[in-house]
Amino acid sequence: MPDVIEQGVARVVGIIAENAREGWTEAVLTSAEGLFGLSASGHCVFADAAPRPFSMASRGVQALTDVTAAVKAARGWDRTRLEIRCRPSGEYALIASRDVVSRLNGERPGFEAILDHNFRPSPAGYAQEEGVAGPAGDPELALSRFRGYLERRAEILGRAETLAPPVTEAALADAELRLGRSLPSDLRALYLVADGSGDGAAGLFGNLGWMPLDRLVAGNAGLREPVWTGWNDHWDAVVLDAYPPDTVRRCHEHPAWLPFATADDGNYLAIDMSPAPAGRPGQVIQIGRDQYDGPLYVCDSVTSLLGRCLDQLDRGAYEVPADVVDYIDLVEGPWDPEPDPDAELLTDAIPDDVPPSTQAVLIQSRAPGSPMDLTPLTRAPHLRKLELKRRPVADLTPLQNLPVESLAISLHGGDLGRFVWIIVRTRGRCLRCGVRRGRWWRFSRS
Repeated sequence: MPDVIEQGVARVVGIIAENAREGWTEAVLTSAEGLFGLSASGHCVFADAAPRPFSMASRGVQALTDVTAAVKAARGWDRTRLEIRCRPSGEYALIASRDVVSRLNGERPGFEAILDHNFRPSPAGYAQEEGVAGPAGDPELALSRFRGYLERRAEILGRAETLAPPVTEAALADAELRLGRSLPSDLRALYLVADGSGDGAAGLFGNLGWMPLDRLVAGNAGLREPVWTGWNDHWDAVVLDAYPPDTVRRCHEHPAWLPFATADDGNYLAIDMSPAPAGRPGQVIQIGRDQYDGPLYVCDSVTSLLGRCLDQLDRGAYEVPADVVDYIDLVEGPWDPEPDPDAELLTDAIPDDVPPSTQAVLIQSRAPGSPMDLTPLTRAPHLRKLELKRRPVADLTPLQNLPVESLAISLHGGDLGRFVWIIVRTRGRCLRCGVRRGRWWRFSRS
């Protein structure tokens, strides 16, 4: 053992001894490196009492961090797991290992397996081919609908609304230069009429405000407007395909998505200037905090969005809250996407007739049962997420040709080597969204 490691372990052991309760006979300290730093836990063993957990003081954590760094440098490892056992006599033992498989605790306990520490997945949508169809937006029709929409709003509210002054052609050209791409012609035409909602029509699109051009540019340049893509970046965060299929890239965010309307709640309407194969540039999508499974397709253009808004006013599909100024609630939500009823399957057993468009399956059995047969899932060629609660499986072979990216199961007997083979094969074939240190899978074995 190199001197620097031995000295570091001796410091850790000394700190444990100083803080241990009287009567301890042995202490065990384990540490592991995670995405957010070093985690450590330990317990003391007593001759006449049950083991007691202990926590390290700040200087003990620093000493343990130093030992971890020294082991990594000596071994050339990127992530290191340590176990230190010591006794009151001063004897100690250090077990160090490269952190490939480690136990996970919590709501879904199991193991974390990182088979390739150098692997950096790209967002799945980045690998998709871009659609070749032209834009659907029409600047003249968009302006006509926008003016008609403002006139109907004025009739309903009993007065005209004051929007922000328009931007200039020069300002638009500068914005597009900073964005590195052109705005769709219909949205561009709107900015030449008004620079967003302003204070006079804050909820121009229902509860959504139309963002001024400077804010749109700053947000998409990463300067002021971070797009919130969920509460946490969980290990099993899988981006599902939008509906209709192949319209929007399977990402949580993309440089060609330009948010232009928001309620300042972390959610946005955005212009998609790099659609998936079945999409069109300039289409409107939903992104942000509440889109846990990925972006949602709204309509093919801002022109179509304005048509929906105007249609709801003409049909009387709106409400005007008495206690809110300058607000018209479009009750049918013209930006609410059409859902795919078969995308996520929540049931207590896998049906024989799994819909082909199913992308996520969650089995919640009321009580533990016999191993479940996964064969029906072979009828779902787009399956990306599978979680089984209280029902183990013995054979994972049906999954080997499916693009499963998140797998939470209990393996009852079976061949663990085959399971690892499936993981490796999946890892090499599928790309997941987000910047991660590696791809994660959890499993437990009965």
